[in-house]
Amino acid sequence: ITGIEISIIGQGNIFIIPLSLQLGYTYINPIDKNYIPTNPATDEILKYRYNHTFKANADLTLKWFELGVSVKYNSFMTNIDEIFNIAIPGVGEYRRVHKNGDWIFDSRISYIINEKSNISLIIKNLLNTEYMYVTGNMGAPRVFQLQYNMSY
Repeated sequence: ITGIEISIIGQGNIFIIPLSLQLGYTYINPIDKNYIPTNPATDEILKYRYNHTFKANADLTLKWFELGVSVKYNSFMTNIDEIFNIAIPGVGEYRRVHKNGDWIFDSRISYIINEKSNISLIIKNLLNTEYMYVTGNMGAPRVFQLQYNMSY
């Protein structure tokens, strides 16, 4: 499989506000050089591969609070076994509707109690997006988590 991966990681200040940023993009060209042509539209593409994936994470620190957001993108999975479209209700319809891939956003806010502990509210799948991370397996709906962290 040929492709490219690019990552950028940085820290700095926007005015006086500390910011940490992580970005990552991966492109692959999942061509099977040994395929036997039965369906030329998809057979040469390896199954269960995303051509494009993107991840980003940003965190701001404001005195006693940390604010963060994460985003993940997976492009449309071009080639899967046809049995999934037939045998699992909803897979075929989902694939017809989601031809542009899926964007998933998470957010978090933390209150820094002291240098060794904090409490956070984390919201995963903030926009309550319907997505499949594996064919036939739906991703979790919006989830709220309250988390306490302590180091010693």
